Amino acid sequence: MDAQSTKDQGPEGADAGTLSFTYHIGDMFEDAPENCLLIHACNSQGHWGAGIAKAFKQKYPKAYTAHNKFCAKEHSKTQPVPTGSAQLLAPVDSGSQHWIGCLFTSAKYGKAKDKPDAIVKNTTASMSMLLELVRMADGEVSEIRMCKINSGKFGVPWEKTEEALKSIILQEGWREKIEIWEP
Repeated sequence: MDAQSTKDQGPEGADAGTLSFTYHIGDMFEDAPENCLLIHACNSQGHWGAGIAKAFKQKYPKAYTAHNKFCAKEHSKTQPVPTGSAQLLAPVDSGSQHWIGCLFTSAKYGKAKDKPDAIVKNTTASMSMLLELVRMADGEVSEIRMCKINSGKFGVPWEKTEEALKSIILQEGWREKIEIWEP
């Protein structure tokens, strides 16, 4: 499938110290280059059972196992993975050299998911943490792709998430460019 791309116009004279998005139509997994980071928002319970998380689970089963272990075994119900944090999973699935970025934007999922305002607030902290983790990976990530996080099963309008992400002030060494993909 050929992807279509448009550059984010953003406000005129936008600060160079914030995230820059390009928008693409197509499958974010298809033709993703080696060492590409694929980002999605998820709950802190370790479940990738619906929406794009389910697609991640199907395409990257070993990454899912590591993620689930991190959430369910290295943390507990009384001390869950904190929302507003992130996890960077190095490539582990055979035949795929993709990094997986998990943004913990909601404590739970389904009817128990966090309220939209809390999810948006958690997104800013989660993405900041993930960008720092990518910086610490010392150039191993080739490019960054992300779906319109939070807009699926978490039910947050993309525009609210986008505004929050663009409010992040980049630190030295953080990546600026992110490709936003939608089917």
